[in-house]
Amino acid sequence: MGEDASPPTGDPDRLLVVALATFHTVALVVLGVLGLVVGESVGDILAALSTELGFVLFLALWGVVTWTHRRLFRAVSLAETPLRGLIRPGLKWGGITGWSFFVVLFLVVTGESVVSALLGGGLSPLGDVVVVGGVLFGIGSVLSVLVGAVIGLVGAVVDRAVLLAVDRAVPA
Repeated sequence: MGEDASPPTGDPDRLLVVALATFHTVALVVLGVLGLVVGESVGDILAALSTELGFVLFLALWGVVTWTHRRLFRAVSLAETPLRGLIRPGLKWGGITGWSFFVVLFLVVTGESVVSALLGGGLSPLGDVVVVGGVLFGIGSVLSVLVGAVIGLVGAVVDRAVLLAVDRAVPA
């Protein structure tokens, strides 16, 4: 917690946490799909993604974002903390969000690869999966923390702006 961060007065409001986490999850998914559409690779990705797996991944992202939002709201009071006081907690919890969701994605992809290797060719392809998976896990971990930290900081600032707008629009 930074020196400018205002500590919260108690447990965060569950509805507020879930609402903001849901907003961020949907925004991330929409931006991801738009990125795929612009890159013209949406068809390839969607062809390989079943509805069930897509739903499970959405729920995993939503669960991770909700969990880290709850922790962020326990660390600082977004409505009362000045913007510079949001930098450290926003980066921290955004990085944790990025890495946590990366681990979920990694486990899903690695699990499918291990099953395919075992069914298709025995132990030799499995060794390749382990080596390549280890390298990708290291690189992906660093990238997911960095990207998550930036998104987390932006999200904390957006959350603060939303809370301030609501406070001004709705008298106490």
